[in-house]
Amino acid sequence: MNKEQAKQLIERTFEASFDKGKFTVFIENLLNKIDETKAFHARESYL
Repeated sequence: MNKEQAKQLIERTFEASFDKGKFTVFIENLLNKIDETKAFHARESYL
C-alpha cells in the first residue's frame, strides 16, 4: 500500500460513522494479520 492509499483508508475509516467492515479492513492492513476467533465481543445486557 502506498502513502496515498493509506491516507484514503484512514479517511474512509475515521471520517464517517463507525462501520465494522471498514474498521476491520483498517486493522488488517495495520497488523497484516488478525485472528478474529480471539476477538472480544461485548454482550448486550438484558434487563
